[in-house]
Amino acid sequence: MQTEHIHTLVLGGGPAGYAAGIRLGQLKVPAIVAEMDNVGGVCLNRGCIPSKTLISAARRYWDARHGAEFGVEGGEALTANLEKIVAYKNLVVKKLTGGIAQLLKLNGTRWLKGRAELTGPHAARVTQADGTVQEITFDFLQLAPGSVPVSIPAMPVDGVRILDSWHALDLTSLPKSLLVVGGGVIGLELGGFMATLGAQVTVVEAMEQCMPGTDPDLVKVVLRALKKRGVNVLTSARVIHMENAGDHVITRVATARGEQEFVSDLTLITVGRKPNLAGIGLEHAGLDPQARFLEVDAHLRTKVSHIFAAGDVTGAPLLAHRATKQAEIAAENIALLTVGDAAGHLAVYNGHAIPAVAYTDPEVACVGLSATTAREAGYEVVCGRFPFAACGRAMAGGHTDGYIEVVTDAKTDVILGVQMVGAEVSELIGQGVVAVELGLTARAVGRAVFAHPTLSESFMEAAKAVHGEAIHVAPGK
Repeated sequence: MQTEHIHTLVLGGGPAGYAAGIRLGQLKVPAIVAEMDNVGGVCLNRGCIPSKTLISAARRYWDARHGAEFGVEGGEALTANLEKIVAYKNLVVKKLTGGIAQLLKLNGTRWLKGRAELTGPHAARVTQADGTVQEITFDFLQLAPGSVPVSIPAMPVDGVRILDSWHALDLTSLPKSLLVVGGGVIGLELGGFMATLGAQVTVVEAMEQCMPGTDPDLVKVVLRALKKRGVNVLTSARVIHMENAGDHVITRVATARGEQEFVSDLTLITVGRKPNLAGIGLEHAGLDPQARFLEVDAHLRTKVSHIFAAGDVTGAPLLAHRATKQAEIAAENIALLTVGDAAGHLAVYNGHAIPAVAYTDPEVACVGLSATTAREAGYEVVCGRFPFAACGRAMAGGHTDGYIEVVTDAKTDVILGVQMVGAEVSELIGQGVVAVELGLTARAVGRAVFAHPTLSESFMEAAKAVHGEAIHVAPGK
């Protein structure tokens, strides 16, 4: 068995892994990224990018079919070719994974295509696809193994008729009926995608509200839009039995009104993800593989001083952009420790301004505190809300559902959080991130001049609404 020593081994090639590899290369720290799959992780290969590509195609289809109001006629005759949509999705993924592999190479970091398992605090065994085994010893380790779908025995995913989100991304024919178990972000995104293309979709959520933890006002806007597309949503509903009956799936669900039975062509299980701690040899490095997630300090260091961790493996929220930022900080700290005692100079990860986005239709985007969580934290809160129905650009585009809300500290006027629901708010939340990260006040944002007509000026109007000074909405709205 071949043995090689490297300064830093990065275990995993998802957003936290490849970002670490690139940053380490930029800092001239010799590193290897060990990843059996294509680099990019779940986000690029089986998550964020594939699903958003499918959703983008569905939105084009929906807008074209419903363009008569704009004078674009004949859309009713259009059809959606799911096989071609998936082929385009695969092309996008291929381009992006190839780009990341090239970036690693250009920055001097090697991608070792294999499955890594720790054999000691400073050693790992990497098994490549052809069965070749290589031992890697290292000075530092950055753990970035990502997360995996939660599996529930009562919902036996078979990849044929009972699917998880990974299977759903490769469907080349549209089911007539789909039952989605789990009304979180993934369930509503993929369920909405299928409904937009014409499937009859039912969503079953065990909690009292879909998208648990999200402001209920935001969720209501999404659910109204789903209802218009024929989606049936049940909350406080628990699956008690599920079986593949050959040409359909039978699912029994306990609801407040009693037990109901659903028959669907396909069933999609989207009940969440969990950190991937199993089977990577954590116990050989002094870490607990039975933990719910890996605990790290503000510098992304585990309890083992030379081992850092970033991304989903460190627990919620499981977000690719959070993983990337953590990876960069961990890599920078490894570089600092390499040149000597840098304990007083290590970079700190602060997650208070990490945005979250749901690519439903309309989209939901949040950063910082909601009005509810701010009050729970002890703040006296003042909010400003501006509806897209009052935004000229939104009206011109025919997408007026939703609003932007700015949450402020009544004593200081500092923006504590921004909540958005509406078309393209994923592209607007960055403004809220900057405001929360820099501690801007509502008056400061309100004084800024935003281009007109744009969707983004709704953020400025919401900030002005904190003080009752929004121009394009009636007082008190």
